[in-house]
Amino acid sequence: MFGQYQPGWPLFLVPFVWVRAIWLGGPVSFGLACMATARLARRVALAMPGSSPAAVLRSGVVAGSSVMLSGMLLLNGASRFPHILVAALFALCAESTWALAHTTDRGRAARAGLVVGSLAGALLSIRVVDAVLLATGLLFVLFRALRKGKSHPAGLVAAALGAVPWVAFLFWSARVQVGEWGKLPYQLGNEFYPWMTIDFSPPKLHLWKWSLPLATGAYCWWPLTPGLGIAGLALACRRGSRARSLALALGLSGLAVFLFYGLLELGRGGDFGYGPRYTLVLVVPTAVGFAVIVEHTLAALAPYWTGRVLAGLLAVAGAGSLAIGGELFPSTHRLLKLVTGPERAAEAFGLDRAILVIPEGVSPYGPTNVTKNLPIELYDPPVIFANDLDTTCLRREYPDRTIYRASGTGDAIHLDRIAP
Repeated sequence: MFGQYQPGWPLFLVPFVWVRAIWLGGPVSFGLACMATARLARRVALAMPGSSPAAVLRSGVVAGSSVMLSGMLLLNGASRFPHILVAALFALCAESTWALAHTTDRGRAARAGLVVGSLAGALLSIRVVDAVLLATGLLFVLFRALRKGKSHPAGLVAAALGAVPWVAFLFWSARVQVGEWGKLPYQLGNEFYPWMTIDFSPPKLHLWKWSLPLATGAYCWWPLTPGLGIAGLALACRRGSRARSLALALGLSGLAVFLFYGLLELGRGGDFGYGPRYTLVLVVPTAVGFAVIVEHTLAALAPYWTGRVLAGLLAVAGAGSLAIGGELFPSTHRLLKLVTGPERAAEAFGLDRAILVIPEGVSPYGPTNVTKNLPIELYDPPVIFANDLDTTCLRREYPDRTIYRASGTGDAIHLDRIAP
């Protein structure tokens, strides 16, 4: 069941496991996403008509800061989900593709192509579906540049070669886990979870808000307002703008992701505190477009710019952030407290050299979501969390550990000693 994850994200976490700081993996990927989105926004700003060094700098600051301050991204950046890293790799891949699409020198194109292919391959090793969806816009940029003679074909060949090791690694690891070539572990999901079936349909009327979580303000993606992001990308697509193809590519990739997950029935209508993380990669085009519209607004306000205008804008942004944070974080905190109840109970009871068996009903999302053991051979944790199965195997493997069973939920969890 653990092997359902594709190998790219666990591979990224390996150094953090080695230094016994696996909790740092999410924050580091979050930092990469902020940096990569800022770089991409600067690239777009540089290609805008009438661009200036100050405008390029501001665009990077706005895009990177808006990612860093987004409520849903803060929650996921503290998690062990791979979706933040997907966003970071997509932003880096988009910037590298833009560079490849604007060089006709064979050597430079080959080097840029290797970078693009390596980044795309790494993304593929983390989430195949996301990589394919996001490639739609990036391939648009590349083939458009090749057709117009702005890029050298050697770059495309190098990109393919750069992705080959990652693709081989992905399919080799799947072959080892599943036993078949070309079959990924995720395809076995419904053997463990009967509800895990892949079906598509248009959402019913009352579920459109769920399929459009960002556009309707759910999960409070402030200050990355999608409407402003779309408007910014539209501005970047104006005739005469050198950023036109990149803005179109970001829009096409974002549209592909939205359509796929909007029509996907799996997970529709449910959540456990981290928001619509499958569409989290949309932060990249949204943040870039947001930076464009902010820079356009600043230019329009230049004749009227005063300290009062700046104070008013900051006041509005601060009020919105406080109002949204007041709704988002307390409810999420309550939900995550329920999920982490067994871990907190084990700490409160001072368990050591113990095994804690977690039956159905203790956690709102089932035992499999709370048995989060770090590598036992490396960490030798004071408590091993286990599902509510026959404890014969546990007693044999860990004869020096006392076994407890949890009951209750949330802050009212009790631990009963059952062995030895």
